[in-house]
This record gives sequence, structure tokens and C-alpha cells, in this order.
Amino acid sequence: MAKKSKRQKVIKRLNLSDHTLDINIRRCNYNKFNFSVIEDYVSELVGSREYQYDAIKQIMISLMNYPAASGRGIT
Repeated sequence: MAKKSKRQKVIKRLNLSDHTLDINIRRCNYNKFNFSVIEDYVSELVGSREYQYDAIKQIMISLMNYPAASGRGIT
């Protein structure tokens, strides 16, 4: 009887830097988006995880600085 060869499982490593959003917060205009409108919601969403709160705040402000976001009534 022939011996069956076992296939080795291939484990792929996840490189987190390939899945991160680089934001240049120095180029953002903080007056384009009033974060205080959603601040309470974000606080409830993230709980005590301050790093998530800061990340969401930076992302929302940076997204409002893209030309496509202007004039859409999001501010």
C-alpha cells in the first residue's frame, strides 16, 4: 500500500504595516470637520480604549480634508 504524503500547512505572516493608513495630521485642517458632533458617539463606541478614540478622530479629520469630501454636507 502506497504511503500518503501529508501536505504541510502554509502559514502566512501578516505584515501590519501593509494594512495601516498613513495620515499626515500636520497637513490637516481641523476646522473642516467638527469632531464634537460625533465625539459622544465615538467615546461610547471605543469605551476606555483611548488609542482607538484618537485614531478615529484623526481618520475622520483627515478624510474631511480630501477634495471629494468637501461640499457633501458631512461637516
